[in-house]
Order: sequence, then structure tokens, then C-alpha cells
Amino acid sequence: MSFPKADIEITEEFVRALVATQFPEFSDHSVTFLSEGFDNANFRLGDSLMVRLPRRTLRAVLLTQEIEWLPKLEHQLPIPVPAPIKIGKPTDAYPWSWTIVPFFEGNSALHESISESEIEKLVRFLKVLHRINPLGTPGNPYRGVPLSSRDHDVKNRMKELEQNDIAVPLYIKNLWEMAVAEHIDSEPCLIHGDLHPNNIIVKNGEIQAIIDWGDVTKGDPATDLVSFWMLIEDSELRLQAFEAYGASESLIKRSIGWAVFYIAVFLNPDSGYKKLGEKMLSILGRKVI
Repeated sequence: MSFPKADIEITEEFVRALVATQFPEFSDHSVTFLSEGFDNANFRLGDSLMVRLPRRTLRAVLLTQEIEWLPKLEHQLPIPVPAPIKIGKPTDAYPWSWTIVPFFEGNSALHESISESEIEKLVRFLKVLHRINPLGTPGNPYRGVPLSSRDHDVKNRMKELEQNDIAVPLYIKNLWEMAVAEHIDSEPCLIHGDLHPNNIIVKNGEIQAIIDWGDVTKGDPATDLVSFWMLIEDSELRLQAFEAYGASESLIKRSIGWAVFYIAVFLNPDSGYKKLGEKMLSILGRKVI
């Protein structure tokens, strides 16, 4: 899984010109490159804003989903989300919609751990999110779906890892088979769809925001509860989080399946998340249920 090349080169100068043309009220703000993901490039705009731009035609639709859904969610959720302040229009030089959103100070939870007291806040966030009416959410063939539909992909990824001398422990394969056998025991609900640590902003141990909503959809809440296996190393605290959420045994098992899915993705050295994959391997190597 190599990092995909951008279809358009997006530089600070390019963004500065785009902002000045469409939103001249921000033309005196500094523009500084922040980060680039698989789908979007992010630039800080002044002190409190950020410009978010798709970098690939194939995934540009994900930002339009953020544009539609984040304004609906921002006043319902107990943790801030980056709802657009301004929506940029396509131009001859740049063919997609883009946004100006709030900039949240802090680090991703990939680099800064959340405090124990914040686990309750995350649980509350997920309970509220999963109770919001999902009517009209975009379909997503990869998130929120039954694990059986990911079986072929996960096993292929495991084979690829082993062909590259990256061992996949037998207990991980067994946990996957256990999870795939579970039937979804709840109605499809609104889910974030990609709730891994890099999409959680943390400052001094406190969660500041939940970002990157391009995969928002409806489906199995286990897709979001996988975050407990990424963020909470202590087994008792993790169990308490599942209990506070009200998770059934089947839901917990399915969340384990999603954890195995992410491990199969993250262990690839090109993913950028190899250390997180190894951490999750360690967590799942202990007694999990």
C-alpha cells in the first residue's frame, strides 16, 4: 500500500492565490503547509483556520461529504468537529470544492495519549453520534459493512505481509475468524467510519476535536468502537468503556474484527502506521474478552 501520488501539485503559493481570489478577507493571512494524507492536503491559514483541499480525483467526493454532514453534526456532538467556515469553488486551475475550517491546536492521538478521564468523553461522543438519524448518509462499501465482506481483502493483506517476512500471529488469524462469524445485532447507525488516532486531536491529554469525516456513513457501530483497541491499552479501562457504551458481546467481537482489519493495513511499512499496528498486535495478544 504505497502513498498515492497527488493528481495536482498543491503548494503554499497555490493555496495563497486560491484563498486571495475567492476569499479576499483572508488574503493577509499566512499560509503554511501542515500535512498531506491519502486524500487531502491541509494548510494552516493564519492562527485559527485551516485550508483543506482534495489531492486526488478518485477521493474528492469525500470532502463534499464533509461539507454536507459536518454542519449538521457540529451542534449535536459533545466534541468539536471541523465544520466548514467557507466553501471554495472549483476553478480552471483547481477542479474540486475545498474548505476553510477551524484549526484545532494539539497533536493527533497517534503522538499524544488521551488521559483516562477523556475515555468517558469519547464514549459519550460515540453514543451521541450513533443515535443521530443516519437518513441520507452516503453509502460506503468499505466502512460499516459486515466483516464477511472484508474477509477476502484481509486475508490477502495477511498473505502479502507474510510474503514480505512480516509475521501475522496465529491468534490474530483466529480472532479474525471469530469476528467474521458474528452477525450484526444492531440497526445501522451513523458512524464516523475512520476513527483511528490520527483523526483525534489531543492537547495536554484532552480531546480537542474529531477530524477527517470523509468516510461518514451508516452501518455497524463496531467500525467506530475499534478506536478503543487503538487508544486504550489498559484492559480494565477498555472493558469499562465498552460497558459504558452498552456494547453487546457480539459488538465487542466485531470491534476486534475491525482491529484485525486495521492491523493488516497498518503493518505494511508503507502505511505510516506500523508502530500503531504493532501496538494493536500487543493489545490483542492479551486476554481481550
